[in-house]
Amino acid sequence: MWSTLTNVGDIAVMMPAAVIVSFWLLSQRKWPGACLWPLLFALGCALVLASKLAFVGWGLGCAALDFTGISGHTLLACTVFPMVSYLALGAFKARWRFIGAAVGWLFGGLIGYSRLMVHAHSSSEVLSGLGLGLIITLVFVVLDTPPQRAARGEWLLFGVLALMMTLQFGVKAPGQDMVTRIALRLSGHSAPYLRGHWRNTHCTL
Repeated sequence: MWSTLTNVGDIAVMMPAAVIVSFWLLSQRKWPGACLWPLLFALGCALVLASKLAFVGWGLGCAALDFTGISGHTLLACTVFPMVSYLALGAFKARWRFIGAAVGWLFGGLIGYSRLMVHAHSSSEVLSGLGLGLIITLVFVVLDTPPQRAARGEWLLFGVLALMMTLQFGVKAPGQDMVTRIALRLSGHSAPYLRGHWRNTHCTL
């Protein structure tokens, strides 16, 4: 069960889903959201990448919290799923759209929990992904403009995403390998820092 859930949060599944959300916003001429969503999503991904590069390349993390970088699976799931459920309820009143976003975020949290169960991340790494995903979701729903007309095609978004996720499920992107190669090139080190290879026992970030 937990391995199945954790695979849902893989970059090979979540990145195409994020792109579909962007194209859907554009197709519906939701211009503010179409600009805001990619910006917020890219910012979240950049923070995840920066935190991972900092540890893998330079050993910058927090031994006391067992923190080596923000959980990418958790961040991706906690931004994509709230967006999908929020947009799918576009024809409903604001409170239902907000509830939809909350349900999506909770499902993303379940994927984050799966990362703990498969021993891929520590609690601090998952919680940081949860928190960052929550911030991105809140910023979007607060700044999003209410629909000016009756919504249409929202459930088609669910269908397209379900098809894509079915096709992509089980595909694993070499994300960590790419992070390691980039970190070593930037830092000039011959070997990456690994969990437990801390510069000291205190937080260095």
